[in-house]
Amino acid sequence: MAVEEKSYQDLKELSKRLLKACKANPLDLAEVEKLIEAGASTTYAAAWSGKTPLEVACSRNSVPLAKILIAHGALKNPGEGG
Repeated sequence: MAVEEKSYQDLKELSKRLLKACKANPLDLAEVEKLIEAGASTTYAAAWSGKTPLEVACSRNSVPLAKILIAHGALKNPGEGG
């Protein structure tokens, strides 16, 4: 599925929602994948904590979440537009 053209603000909002979804309890992996498919960045870091979705996954000890994020570029440098 191709990501349609979205504004910077739209992508930023999707990325914030991805971080929130990664922190949610209970964790909804389908929602995480949906947000990534919509264009959320797996390398976006929260302004207040500096944590990325992958760091959240690791702090939760969530291997399934980490695998999804890595499969979608979470190991890229943030400046690479992952």
